[in-house]
Amino acid sequence: MTDLILVRHGQTDGNVARRWQGWSDYPLNETGLRQAQQVAARLADQKGNIHAIYSSPLRRAYETARPIAAALGLPVRLAENLKEFHFGQLEGLTTPQFREIFPEAYDQSQNRADMSFRYPGGESRAEFFGRVGLAADSMVACHPGQTVVVVAHGGTLRALLAHFFPEQEATWHTFSAEHCSLTHLSLNGQGARLLTLNDHRHVEMGTEVEDRVQI
Repeated sequence: MTDLILVRHGQTDGNVARRWQGWSDYPLNETGLRQAQQVAARLADQKGNIHAIYSSPLRRAYETARPIAAALGLPVRLAENLKEFHFGQLEGLTTPQFREIFPEAYDQSQNRADMSFRYPGGESRAEFFGRVGLAADSMVACHPGQTVVVVAHGGTLRALLAHFFPEQEATWHTFSAEHCSLTHLSLNGQGARLLTLNDHRHVEMGTEVEDRVQI
């Protein structure tokens, strides 16, 4: 049995402005840095029970993973396939700007069951889900019987959940993940069990805003 504890990164100024961040390398803002310390404190009592920490290499995820790693006495292992969706020409835009500049793509994007949809200059949903699935299977294969923390992005965490719960793939975009929230999965040969979803009681909300970017 392998347990995965999924952590979304802390808040950035891009989140506050509701911009499509994707592979754009936003750092955590002051609130995000505080949230990263809070989730690290929440996980600190699991030192010795957690065996590895994986992170997206994008700065906002890595800056969240570092205090967790310090609290647990573990190194951060960077995994390229945990990066957020590559939004191409949308990166840095808001949703109203996406709708105005790329109206046809915006309309097509609303069918979130369409895995062939590709953002202008970016990834298709099929490509994104494929690489996140590879990351998921690799982590599970490398850590049988262990507990692993995964620090990544809202889109990535939704894709991970859809990978382990394929019967819910059609509603993958509805999974919630607040900044520095915890989602806990337990995996065995029979499948996955969701123990905790979007637990953010440890996070001081401050100027936290809902992330309304829907991929």
